[in-house]
Amino acid sequence: MMVGFPYNLTTSRQGYSQGSVLAILGRKLAHDVAERTWYMRFKSFFWRLMHPTLPGHMARYAFWLDIRPTEQGREVFWKGASAVVLENWSDFPVGVSESIYVVGTGPSVKKQDLTELNGDIALLNGAVTLLSSGQVSGALAVIVEDGRFVLERSKLLQGLPENQVLVLSVSALFAALRVCPQVLSNYRVFLMQGALRPWGAAALQQDDLPPSKFRFSDRARLSLDLSLGHFGCGTVMYAGVQLGFHLRKRRIALVGIDLTNFDAPRFYERDNDRAWSGVANAYTKRILPALELAADTADELGVELVNCSPASIIPRSLIPYSGELERD
Repeated sequence: MMVGFPYNLTTSRQGYSQGSVLAILGRKLAHDVAERTWYMRFKSFFWRLMHPTLPGHMARYAFWLDIRPTEQGREVFWKGASAVVLENWSDFPVGVSESIYVVGTGPSVKKQDLTELNGDIALLNGAVTLLSSGQVSGALAVIVEDGRFVLERSKLLQGLPENQVLVLSVSALFAALRVCPQVLSNYRVFLMQGALRPWGAAALQQDDLPPSKFRFSDRARLSLDLSLGHFGCGTVMYAGVQLGFHLRKRRIALVGIDLTNFDAPRFYERDNDRAWSGVANAYTKRILPALELAADTADELGVELVNCSPASIIPRSLIPYSGELERD
């Protein structure tokens, strides 16, 4: 049985017809209209006014979204109706290999031989197209961190196999429920909440987190246990890295983490069908410090962390390059 999301919420159609700068800005505006307009702000303000004890980080979502503890774990309610029961992180599949390939959407993926992936696979955002195209036969997990992806590219989530493991942030969960609230019950959904912003509890400080489960630097944070939350840095690839640490993999291989041309289409996109990306703004201040922390943590724990992208901006002195996916 194959299931999926039926339409693109922000445009009421599949895809975009223009690839100009104006069209790219228009797509960013569509995201703003869907996620950050005065209407959403008013709803959050109203909800906080009516529920003064509600943690501030929940106010944006709690107008329609509710996550309640149950005997089985936690149940998600959307507009008062049950939508999906979240899986417990203790039940997350460990996979069959000590290696995990975290596959992103950089253009270099087009030039690589993914049949050589010798390990478990985590697909990020639009990399799910590798399942429908048959380039990979299965994925341990599909990870979506940004709700914008669900709102703008819901078509790419069509056709996921029933019971596919789906790791969603609160933002992505909220967006998926807006698009098609009944579809998530066909998947195994794991909530990847913010480590400092747990759902249903007050915001935490870094000192509140157990040091054995996290790693910190002056400019970045990293989770070793996703049941306690994760940290973002501006690229969903970092969520995949944290999943690798969570699963205690001995090798984490990054695929499609190019970051060399912030305006280039992702491997599954066309020039006239590109979604907006905020990576350019985040690279120096957030992404690079986070990957530095990941590399230090890998050295500390004896994990091999490699970058399989032949055209990546990430320094090879930081994360070594592996040419194992190069075509002959």
